[in-house]
Amino acid sequence: MVVQNTMELIEKLGGLNGNRAVNSDLI
Repeated sequence: MVVQNTMELIEKLGGLNGNRAVNSDLI
């Protein structure tokens, strides 16, 4: 739950850059 919330915040705050960073980490 905490991880999901953190990722959602990163996506909202980071925008496209945040999404790319998260995707890179997941892959």
